[in-house]
Amino acid sequence: MSQYNKTVRMLFGVIAFLLFSKVSIMLGTTGWKDVCFLIGCYLFLYFFIFSLIDSAVGKISSFHQEYNKENIKKPFLKNFIGNRNLVSRGYKLIFNLGFLLILFLRLKKELLS
Repeated sequence: MSQYNKTVRMLFGVIAFLLFSKVSIMLGTTGWKDVCFLIGCYLFLYFFIFSLIDSAVGKISSFHQEYNKENIKKPFLKNFIGNRNLVSRGYKLIFNLGFLLILFLRLKKELLS
């Protein structure tokens, strides 16, 4: 993915979060307030944080390929560089599970009160 595309995705994530946050504020004390806010949070996570993760994994990998050639054959770096997509998916999975946990706890709180 090009740097321009990642930047546009990150900008879209911020704009979507701000838009859904504004809508949730405008809804007041209705039940849809939390739904809009959580949708905005997930859009921010999906577009901004996931693009940041892809960029970070790519930059770390390219740094080691360019400046750390003598240690590139060590198992950790070799596996990291060889499995960039898997590493990126792992970090994304952790963030998704964290969001689902927050979503579950927030909805549980709303249903019990």
